[in-house]
Amino acid sequence: MDLFEQIKIFKAIVDFGSFSEASRQLGISLSAVSRQLENLEQYVGVPLLRRTTRKLHLTEVGSIYYRESIRILRDIDGLHQQLKEHQAEPQGHLRITVSNLLGHLKLTPLIPDFLSLYPKIHLEINYSDRIVDIVGEGFDIAIRSGTLEDSTLVAMKLGSNKHILCASKAYWERKSPPEKIADFLTHNIISFKEGLTEAPWFYREANGPWKKIKLKGDISVNQGLEYKALVRSGLGVGLLLEWMIDEELKTGELVPVLTEIEVSYSQDIVSDIFAVYSKDRFDSPKLKVFLEFIKQRINLNL
Repeated sequence: MDLFEQIKIFKAIVDFGSFSEASRQLGISLSAVSRQLENLEQYVGVPLLRRTTRKLHLTEVGSIYYRESIRILRDIDGLHQQLKEHQAEPQGHLRITVSNLLGHLKLTPLIPDFLSLYPKIHLEINYSDRIVDIVGEGFDIAIRSGTLEDSTLVAMKLGSNKHILCASKAYWERKSPPEKIADFLTHNIISFKEGLTEAPWFYREANGPWKKIKLKGDISVNQGLEYKALVRSGLGVGLLLEWMIDEELKTGELVPVLTEIEVSYSQDIVSDIFAVYSKDRFDSPKLKVFLEFIKQRINLNL
């Protein structure tokens, strides 16, 4: 039996005035009560009670120990109550990491609504395109693309990274939309640059082999938001993630072409977007409500 239980037994003996009554109230044997008091006195190093045939008396040290035991047990009860309240109402610090573009377009606009629902949660959001060590760097959740390799993590799918060939309505009024991939040679292609090289475009039809698209254009950029802005401006044709332009597709500002053909910057399988978190953190109320919130509110073409 641990020290905390021994203190509870000692306090019960004093409160009820006898070993037998303490035994009855605590629901343990009389011998267990006597043994645990002896263990506590051995731990303290001095007697806490003087026993007579008719009454128990606290020693000087016993009086101090009893007074402090009341405070300790009250504090522990208060701590347990706080923990219960904490579990009942989501609150506390929640650390999130998300890629720059995804965070800017999809997560940031939702934050005011989330905090209005859960005002006792404090959010710390890390915007970074770096793949972080969720557990090692102390994050509660990461929102990112790719495959899950760490078996200690859980991934909840939020959407997909499907690419769309598109241009502005104004651009298609000037140039006839392509009917086949080869027609792109007659169009101005806005390229995306990764480091020193332009990211190639690949396409395939009916799950066939991937083929590279020949690109011809007069501009390339290395930032997603600027790339989207140039496509919207009518300068040329772009290859954008569907979730980046869902509103523009709905309004008709951007018009997709060759939707029956799969197009991508990579020949790999299209990756999905996940909310990733550690298994041992799922019982956290603040994490649970955040996961449920983004699952319902974030729009990533699930």
